[in-house]
This record gives sequence, C-alpha cells and structure tokens, in this order.
Amino acid sequence: MKSYLGIILLVAVMGCTKNNSSLTKEQEVRQLLIDNGASDRILSTHRQYIESGKVKYPNVPPESWKRLDAEVQEICEELLQVNIRLYSDFFTQDEIKELHTFYSSPVGKKFFSNMTRLQNDSAQQNLALAQKFESAYLRTLKEAGYDTKSIAGK
Repeated sequence: MKSYLGIILLVAVMGCTKNNSSLTKEQEVRQLLIDNGASDRILSTHRQYIESGKVKYPNVPPESWKRLDAEVQEICEELLQVNIRLYSDFFTQDEIKELHTFYSSPVGKKFFSNMTRLQNDSAQQNLALAQKFESAYLRTLKEAGYDTKSIAGK
C-alpha cells in the first residue's frame, strides 16, 4: 500500500512541475522575459508615465487614459515579440535555458533587478570619460597648431 501511495505522490509531483523540454525556443524566451520581470518592468514604466500624465494633464478624460493604457499594452506585447526574436537570434535554446537558470538564481535576480541602474550609471560614467577624452584630444590638436573651434561640436 505504501509503495502505491509513493508512486501516486511521485506522479502527482512530476505532473505539477514545469516541463520546459516541450517548449519551443520562442516560448522559452517568452517565459524567460516574463519570469525575470523584463516584460512587467516595461509595462510598469509606461504605466508610471501615464499616471504622471494624469496628474500633469487633469483635463484629459479618463476614457482617453484607458484607451492609451490598452494601446500601451499592445505596444509592450510588440516589444516583447521583438525581444523574443532578438534573444532567439543571439542564443541557442540550450543557452536560453542556462540564462533562465541564471536569472532564477539569487545572484541572477540581483543582477537583473540592478541592470537598469547599472546601465544608467555606466552610461553617465562613460559620457564623463568621453568628454574628458574629447578635451584631451582637442587640447592636443590645439597644441599642434590646429584650429579646434572648427572641430569642436562635430
């Protein structure tokens, strides 16, 4: 009796677990983008923009905001489709599975939750260094006798 109960329990547990081996590559990418929160963050960002618009433009009728929200949802789905194609182009199905494993791990979740800030901070630092480089570049040309006013800003 115990062995039958054990087999039934094992079959039930196996039936409740997600079986990703039957998913297509595109389905796996979609699941990755949903599970790591990328698709929710995109929609959330746009909805925050709409909410700030409601405050800034209080005379816009509520039904207009509802229509915009529906349109934003469609646009976000299009963006999700674009990202699915991009991930599918750049990664094999096995690599997608590995990404999913990574993003499901604690360090993967931390990485992904900080990615936007990391990219923004990196862009700011890169811009500052690019400006520093440009100044050094223009100074070198000026020291060599070139008219840097005609070069600056190009």
